[in-house]
Amino acid sequence: MLLSRLQTLILFTAALLLSRPAFAQQDIEIKMELSKSTILIGEPVWVLLTARNVSKAPLKFNPGDYCFMDGQMPVVAVVPDAAPGNGKLERCQYEEPGGDCFMGGSSTTLAPEQSATWRYLLEGNFHFAHAGTYRVELTSHPGKAFQSGIPPSAVSAKPALVTQTVTLKVLQQDNAALLALEKQMAADIEAEIMSPKHAAVTMEDREASFRDSQNIRRVRSGLAAQPAPGMEQVFEHWLQLPNDYESDAITGLKNVNSKESREALAKIAETPNKPNSYIEESATYALSDMGDATYLPLMAKLMASPNERVRRAAIQGVGTLGGDAAVPVLLEEIRTAPTTERNDALVMLGNTKSRAAVKALIDLTSPESGLDASWPLFVLTHHRLPQVAYRRTAEQAHDEWQRWWDMSGKDAPVYSQYECAAKDGL
Repeated sequence: MLLSRLQTLILFTAALLLSRPAFAQQDIEIKMELSKSTILIGEPVWVLLTARNVSKAPLKFNPGDYCFMDGQMPVVAVVPDAAPGNGKLERCQYEEPGGDCFMGGSSTTLAPEQSATWRYLLEGNFHFAHAGTYRVELTSHPGKAFQSGIPPSAVSAKPALVTQTVTLKVLQQDNAALLALEKQMAADIEAEIMSPKHAAVTMEDREASFRDSQNIRRVRSGLAAQPAPGMEQVFEHWLQLPNDYESDAITGLKNVNSKESREALAKIAETPNKPNSYIEESATYALSDMGDATYLPLMAKLMASPNERVRRAAIQGVGTLGGDAAVPVLLEEIRTAPTTERNDALVMLGNTKSRAAVKALIDLTSPESGLDASWPLFVLTHHRLPQVAYRRTAEQAHDEWQRWWDMSGKDAPVYSQYECAAKDGL
């Protein structure tokens, strides 16, 4: 009987220990700061999140899972007095002015009293349009930490939110100083990535090396996201470098958006991909987003590319850049292309901001065509057919759209894809 009670007590104690969090919240100390306290207008700045293990045992720690996954955001930043970030572009979807969510980072094993730092770009849904001193409100929701050999699933408690408020002084724009500063950053990260500090022999070395490479990539992506005028040659040089520089090079050329950068992207768009590369279609999409209609003939030419991904990117370019001139090109694509590209062309008619496209889409809803053009029609007109309790036939949908056109549609406003409709319409 005594042995049985002892066994029960041992089992109960073991279960209790397993049910406890593998670490206490205070075992990981979180500190956040900005990479600089004073910047020029247009200069990228990063949030530095540093975690220190203040326990007496090694802990494996991740600053946070990916954005929007279980509410785990490594850093959320709010700049109350900053301007909305992206102008009219992309304001229709997903954007909340004044805040941003940053992606997570790799897990790192921290010995007692050891620290590690992760870097997150402070940019996106806000920007510093004017010189002045800004309040930056930072919130971190750290990921779980656990002792080596204990799986993360054994951790039942989440770390508490950590909040800090810092100030950032923004100076007047100085393009020459900004260009020199960003070129030096680019040279520094190239030297760093070409000569890794860690031999990556042990697991800890590999973790540190991966974390460092992540931070370098975040510097690189920051330069691409907020490039100074004159950075074109740096980004063209990046196209020759390893370690997935290509994507940031394309982004940087797109965001500079100069005649030189557009010419560079056009050349890339016409050059077949290297193995395992998506650079040709990435350049095509970038040109599509840059708004220069002189590249419409190139987009029409690329619609005949042997690469399906390039063809689909070019269809977007024709719709975005072409206006009225895009309508016959896209209608021909709808008539002759395979199903996927036909559907792309149908949707892209909605991006033309063309009244001719409205009538063409109404005609495409006829029973003979059998196409559903309701979405591109809504993008162009901000109009939808009234809801009904039954499913309309293609003929009924066409007739209702045609009546709307005859009564008011011919003179109704026509919108671009960047001009948002009322929320209830969406």
